[in-house]
Amino acid sequence: MDGGCGWRVCSFFLYIAILTVDSSAETKYLISGAADNTLKLWLVQTGKCLYTWEFPTAVKRVAFNEEGDQVVCITEQRMGFQCAIRVFKLNREDGMKRTLHLLSDHLRPH
Repeated sequence: MDGGCGWRVCSFFLYIAILTVDSSAETKYLISGAADNTLKLWLVQTGKCLYTWEFPTAVKRVAFNEEGDQVVCITEQRMGFQCAIRVFKLNREDGMKRTLHLLSDHLRPH
């Protein structure tokens, strides 16, 4: 691989079981959820991973809202952990870092 646009994203996908991906409406950002219990925010143009969040269980579903400023993340129920639905707000004022801030965290009732 030549290390061009998207190389880092592709190399990430080759080694980790990716369970879910979504792109922002303008396709500037990509969000991925994986079996290694991570949620990652990517910059599509460069393939650079901007941020990684870790959870107790696999990330089964991710999605951007229509405006591209919020992300929903759903983790699985496993090994004594409940599944959880988390909503994050994308901080676009944070220079190149582009972090997500937790807006809500809901566990599935028994």
